[in-house]
Amino acid sequence: MVKCNCNFCKSKLIETYITKTIQVGTCESCNLKQQFSFDHIDTTFYTTNQNLPENFVSERLRQVPWNKQRINILKKYFSNLHDKSVIDYGCGTGGFIEYSKDKFKSIIGFDLSTEACKINSYYGIKSVSNIEDLDNTYDIVTLFHVLEHIKNPISFIENIKKQLSNVKYFIIEVPNTDEALVSIYNNKSYTDNHYCLDHLWYFTENTLKFILEKCNLEVVHSDQIQRYSLMNHLKWLCNKDEISFSVFNQINNQYTKHLINNKIADSLFMICKVNLEN
Repeated sequence: MVKCNCNFCKSKLIETYITKTIQVGTCESCNLKQQFSFDHIDTTFYTTNQNLPENFVSERLRQVPWNKQRINILKKYFSNLHDKSVIDYGCGTGGFIEYSKDKFKSIIGFDLSTEACKINSYYGIKSVSNIEDLDNTYDIVTLFHVLEHIKNPISFIENIKKQLSNVKYFIIEVPNTDEALVSIYNNKSYTDNHYCLDHLWYFTENTLKFILEKCNLEVVHSDQIQRYSLMNHLKWLCNKDEISFSVFNQINNQYTKHLINNKIADSLFMICKVNLEN
């Protein structure tokens, strides 16, 4: 095993998980779980569509239940959601924008992929690939499944704060490395899928809060969402097609609530307020 240091605090990494393609370790000091090496990823990877699904329309439909959960959480926290202007940073196929366009005063997407933005625009989903095309009037930045791809999350968020200095809230969602298929079921097929090349960081609730506080963000609400269904979990556990388990569809909502209540859902979701005092 190659000895490596934490990409955040430079302390020793303790080997956590190995696949044929990557090594994952946990820092003995700050406890951040991460790949041993970040050398295989740079921002040019995200300027193309190779990390996005081919069919944008079907992908946006697939994401509707996820976006419904996100909006429900935001409605509980923000009594005046309709007054908010939003930038969906790393918007990809534009699913959140399409679903929530009537939920906010305005929403626009930003993505490094110019091709993704062109496709989104064709379907009436407004997004830009140049940060200079965004004005400085937005209240909220959403980062849905973005931060785990970023080599230096702190400088990344600090740069957004500088470029968009009027933003008051960041909404952060990342995969939860304590999710049930990994931490409870210990399913090897899924775990090999969970630890993937383009995810550099693997956050828990505590380590995500740790990073966000280093960004001078105050976590005002910590929650979870479950993107994938009970049928999806049974597919991984039994190695069968999801359709085989459609009989369990009626209890999916109960299962989802159970995962969220026990903090073993597949995604961490945090509402963060920009601390203006420092």
